[in-house]
Amino acid sequence: EAPQYYAGLPSSPVLLARTSIDPWRKPEDLEAWLSSDVNHKLNTDWEDNVALKVHACLDGLEVEWTSTDVVHIGEVGESSALWIGVIPKSLTGQVANIAAFGCFDVLIESGVTDVDVEI
Repeated sequence: EAPQYYAGLPSSPVLLARTSIDPWRKPEDLEAWLSSDVNHKLNTDWEDNVALKVHACLDGLEVEWTSTDVVHIGEVGESSALWIGVIPKSLTGQVANIAAFGCFDVLIESGVTDVDVEI
């Protein structure tokens, strides 16, 4: 799953952790795509509230993050994700998992229950 999760993206990122409990299956043909989720309710509170808490969570775990974006990666109809970019090879799977679920807790505490976290 990890090496193929973001197949087709130019930077070829590797999935380190995700909070979704849904089984992953490799998308077929053009059913997978990447877009920012500008219509998600999280975007209204992101910059001035939730992002600050997410960044504090990542900084507290000493995660060398490079970006945090609310995006839709996958098939039409699947949930959106908080996509956290990190410096390559800077995280172990264990720390990535702790960070992903820590950020997921921040989302839940902020009233956002329909966004998964991916690192």
